[in-house]
Amino acid sequence: MIMAGAVSCAQAVSIVLSANLGTIYKADERTPLPAGSFVSIGYFRDGFDGFESLLDRQWSDLISNDYISVFSPVVVDPGKVSSAIYTTGLEGRQLHIWIFDSMAPPTIIGESAFGLFSGDSDWLARGDRVVPFDQNLLLIDDLVQAFHGFILGSDVALAAIPEGAMWPIVSGVMACLFVLVGNRRLAGLTKPGMEPDDKDTVDEDTESQSTMNFRHIIEQVRRGEHHSSQKDQDQRGG
Repeated sequence: MIMAGAVSCAQAVSIVLSANLGTIYKADERTPLPAGSFVSIGYFRDGFDGFESLLDRQWSDLISNDYISVFSPVVVDPGKVSSAIYTTGLEGRQLHIWIFDSMAPPTIIGESAFGLFSGDSDWLARGDRVVPFDQNLLLIDDLVQAFHGFILGSDVALAAIPEGAMWPIVSGVMACLFVLVGNRRLAGLTKPGMEPDDKDTVDEDTESQSTMNFRHIIEQVRRGEHHSSQKDQDQRGG
């Protein structure tokens, strides 16, 4: 844990974040979150009630309009994060912690497994008293509310993207496959040396293969493989 030292700045409040008494796990609930994973400590603006629509939000839009990131510690050791800052103007703010299974927040929040949590009274920012310093000791094992993710006793785990959030991808795959099959039927594909009367056999083979491909992709989507593999391809392409 990084402890706070003395500062001369007036109206300072010390915030110390520590995961020494709790571990952050990936969505499988058994693998500690890798070092370098992105974390943000902050608060939502007054009146914010859009937690149910966070998956569809762009991170840049969220931090521009609804969420104030106070500081962004990084996971140093697997499953552990430790950092400290001095800041001002937080009195009475309910602090939250975002944890992403990535080195930076994704463009769309719902593109990556993440956790969003808040805690007990120590996660409610104290005043700006200088002598002695007001201090908020933020402990992972003091988290009591999960907006996305799971609280596992003194530990926490991120949550994968809900299956329902994958259906836009499924719909796009269905549309592409149906167009593909339709185009092949309209083209009247035949194999070399095949009589025209045998065209229906080719169409049936084409449709059968497309159906098998579609079922395979649907199964990948259900397991979250199609989404992640597409992201990997995009990253390699970039």
